Amino acid sequence: MNKSPVGRLLIGLIAALSLAGCTSAPEPATDRPASPIEAPTTVRLMQFNIEYGGDRVDFDSVSAAIEAADADVVAIQEGYGKMPEIAADLGWDYYDARTQVVSRYPLLNPPDPDSGAIFVELAPGQVFALLNIHLPSTRYGPNRAAAGATAEELVDNEAGRVKALEPTVANASELMGNEIPVVITGDFNAPSHRDWTAESVGIRDHITSVVDWPTSEMVEGAGMRDVYRTIYPDPVADQGLTWPASRPFVKGYNPGPAGKPADRIDLMYAGGSIEPTAANIVGEKGSEFTDIAVAPWPSDHRAVVATLDVVPGTPPTLVSIDQRLVDVGSATNLYYYARNGDAAEISVVPVEKNEATQPAAGQLLDDPTSGQWELPTSELKPGQYSVSLRADDGGELATTSLWLIKPGTPPVVATGKQSYRSGEPIDVTWDLAPGSKWDWVAIYKRDANPNIAWYKAWMYTGATVSGSATFDGSPARKWPLPAGRYSAYLMLDDSYVKLAGSDFTVTKKGAQNGN
Repeated sequence: MNKSPVGRLLIGLIAALSLAGCTSAPEPATDRPASPIEAPTTVRLMQFNIEYGGDRVDFDSVSAAIEAADADVVAIQEGYGKMPEIAADLGWDYYDARTQVVSRYPLLNPPDPDSGAIFVELAPGQVFALLNIHLPSTRYGPNRAAAGATAEELVDNEAGRVKALEPTVANASELMGNEIPVVITGDFNAPSHRDWTAESVGIRDHITSVVDWPTSEMVEGAGMRDVYRTIYPDPVADQGLTWPASRPFVKGYNPGPAGKPADRIDLMYAGGSIEPTAANIVGEKGSEFTDIAVAPWPSDHRAVVATLDVVPGTPPTLVSIDQRLVDVGSATNLYYYARNGDAAEISVVPVEKNEATQPAAGQLLDDPTSGQWELPTSELKPGQYSVSLRADDGGELATTSLWLIKPGTPPVVATGKQSYRSGEPIDVTWDLAPGSKWDWVAIYKRDANPNIAWYKAWMYTGATVSGSATFDGSPARKWPLPAGRYSAYLMLDDSYVKLAGSDFTVTKKGAQNGN
């Protein structure tokens, strides 16, 4: 590349950083040129619902199952904020709380922070996209089939899951249109139309007719292939049932060993330049459906692991960070990719500038297309930072956000006011949340124990670290809230673990607010 523009930027950046109080000039980013895409990379991808965080039976069995499956990348459901622990147990460097994925390979977040995808980087500048989902479990179709529902009724019953799946399928279609191969993994909580065929009628008691299950048809209609059925096309010879698994007995919920109606609901679909070459069921010892056995088995679901030959695509222009929430003093890795080969520097700048927080850091880039930078944070101050990938002319190519915190700083949640009239919208904000896939905020009676009491209203945070929501009646169990004392809670990753709380009151409609 032409070094002269970078040389000019270097002089300017050193001067700017010196004025900002930084103690050293930037070093060049790691030389990490994009590799040519010539041949497929073999990847072992695992789909694994670990059941309520994986510790109802034995948390160590979660990593034992992943190791037994020889997986490279694992898409997890019901993670309950355990991604860091699972990655640490495996000795893997990469995990993403937003999508509940752990990986041997680097994980790159797409430019759109609302995207459900994560990019798995097989080599510099070579990725496939992973979309990890968990569809609603309400009105489980096989249960309704066992109760006598007709095929038409079963299809109509899937409207909620179809709606929940639509954004994922649209995202996958867009990615494939940009020549990025895609895998959708998930607990679909619905069977596949490839399993409910004329030949399979009667193989399980609840399969009494052919059913064109709309979730599986929607995904395949977008040009994706059912990985398990690609390897095992006969649903009679190879049922591949994933739910329920006969894990050891625990107090409370136990769907196995005689759990009915059993079905294959943990699914994996591949689209674009991906060729499935093998697939196995990972589960409990003694099951006729288990190919790879682990004892004790930790979940009410069996897992699926597949061998995929992936011809990777090139990612969109992006800058990505290992974790969005980082302790001051801990180094973290930044990754970048510029499709047009015009990247010149990365800047890390506080969102809220004041006398105590100055422009923090910058890095000139040796490679204009692809690279990595280990960002030191020991001399930076806590706060939110904007991380920008910039071109030679200073124009912004891509951006992401980073939050630096003092070690041990807890999340916070707050309401906009201390008092609301009954029926008035209630505004809630949160900050320094872990950003897990299913973090949520809820309204409870004052000081209620969320493990016992029912919430009054709730909504997901959208896996955000910092954000806001307004409760105005939907969704809610009861609205308007009657006069009384309440608390807003920030909850961890679809669990009932309270991360933070804030108290407020609701007065009668005619009363004045006590702000």
